[in-house]
Amino acid sequence: MNKQLKWMIGLFALIFTASLQAQTTQPANKKLEHPGHQAGPGMAKELNLSKEQKEAFDKIDQEYKARQHEIKKARKAELEQARNERQAAHKAVLNAEQTKKYDEMVAARKAAHEARKAERKAEKKANKAAKKQLDKKPASDHK
Repeated sequence: MNKQLKWMIGLFALIFTASLQAQTTQPANKKLEHPGHQAGPGMAKELNLSKEQKEAFDKIDQEYKARQHEIKKARKAELEQARNERQAAHKAVLNAEQTKKYDEMVAARKAAHEARKAERKAEKKANKAAKKQLDKKPASDHK
């Protein structure tokens, strides 16, 4: 049985590794294009939009962007409320010592999350600066 377990673990590791290698990654400084996300220059050109139509598209995009922002804010507030309710229910089950430890654990997790968030933000900023530097160089410098 032990031999069989090792064999299964080895097979799982092989399949997992193969699936990771099969995935393609997008460079961090290259934005993904989403068809229909916004009417960019390419879409405007393909549709042969007039100046008025382009302005109308831009206005619609701005309105929907604001609407999506409001939906995200409302959802974030709803999720925060649910998280607080869950934590309160957890604490109701715990004794005083456990509650203190629970609060410490929650605070540590939140701090780790904030650190990862700051790291991603710094990486995004660095990528943006690097892209800006590449855009400044003359075309003859690009290889």
